[in-house]
Amino acid sequence: MAYNFKCHFIHFLLAKYILRESEKPNIWEEYQYYGLGQFKLITERYEDTGDIYPNSHVEYKYLNLIVEEYKSKDFIDMDLKYFDRHNIKTKAEMVGELNLYKHLYDYDSIYEHGLWGAIRESSLLKCNTASHQFQCVPDIENQQKLKSVWHDCQLLMQETLNILKKLYGYPSHLEVKDK
Repeated sequence: MAYNFKCHFIHFLLAKYILRESEKPNIWEEYQYYGLGQFKLITERYEDTGDIYPNSHVEYKYLNLIVEEYKSKDFIDMDLKYFDRHNIKTKAEMVGELNLYKHLYDYDSIYEHGLWGAIRESSLLKCNTASHQFQCVPDIENQQKLKSVWHDCQLLMQETLNILKKLYGYPSHLEVKDK
């Protein structure tokens, strides 16, 4: 679930960033070609090694079609840096969302990358026996219940809708009423 929130956070942040940078004449095209370049990198690896994961969820041939949708892949750069040269934290600062970044993004990154903190929190419990000095034991009975990301996702979705409302407006019957 943390992964879902992180994806939503990045989409929200990129939307705000692109809107903020809309004075740049090519910002949308740069964004598109950055993403296509990332797909190109994946398809080039596939072409170098062959179909070594035939049952994978990644449709390499389809990705290749997407890469070449607007122009030949020979003319698409594979930019190995961050989109528009700014990392996620810098973009968060630029669009006034540093608190969201500091409080939610890094936490979810730990889960996404399978780091020890996430493993510890999600799958180990403290043994209540004092003689065991509160050692960690595996949660084999699934007692550990992490909080849902629902409220965080709802917050980001509401912020996204606020941006769209400011830009384009929408009918009042679609507004979420505060509870």
